[in-house]
Amino acid sequence: MVATDGIYSVMMFLYDREIEIRSETTVGFAAGTVSTFYQMPMNQTQNVHTGSNAGHAGLWLFRIDGGR
Repeated sequence: MVATDGIYSVMMFLYDREIEIRSETTVGFAAGTVSTFYQMPMNQTQNVHTGSNAGHAGLWLFRIDGGR
């Protein structure tokens, strides 16, 4: 899901159950071009359904408007 207020844009992913991720798997997405790729840190990919970068289990937010 993408959310924006017209200034800031955020991509949201919600993993509500365990998924199998093998060690060679990359979790992320490309934003329009392959040169703009958002990748989840490898130490977090094994538990995407219990981990978070937003304070809620399984919820991952990535700012995609070019800001930090």
